Amino acid sequence: MAYLGIDPGKSGAIAMVDKHGMTMDWIGLHETQSDIWKFVKLYARAIDWAIVEKVGARPGNGLSSTWKFAQSYGAALAMLIAADIPHEQHSPVKWQRRMGLIRPKLTNAEKKKVNKAKAQEVFRNSINIIHRNADAFLIAEYARRIHLGVHE
Repeated sequence: MAYLGIDPGKSGAIAMVDKHGMTMDWIGLHETQSDIWKFVKLYARAIDWAIVEKVGARPGNGLSSTWKFAQSYGAALAMLIAADIPHEQHSPVKWQRRMGLIRPKLTNAEKKKVNKAKAQEVFRNSINIIHRNADAFLIAEYARRIHLGVHE
């Protein structure tokens, strides 16, 4: 029994936690699509549920970066469908609120620091939490809590 969290985008990641909330493994979305697909296939049978952060184009982003982001997002969804992994898309506000991360307006860099600190708190005895995987692990933990009805 495992849960997958996907933080889309080239600086994002796919991360997995077990039914006890312990980190299992992760892969950065900067890797090749082939490597990401191998990761998803390797664990597909163990994954009970996945959540993908539901995001869209951001004002001020250029067309090229928006296109690359959309490709990453679509590829992640396609891989979940191809691997027959049940999944949902949840907004950042929804999963962040449940994980205790709603706060006043912060810059993106400040948000990354806060999220990394929260992930390090939640996963005290787990693998190395870095900026690249922190959100994905928090999304995976959010999926676990919802699926199992855990209120922490």
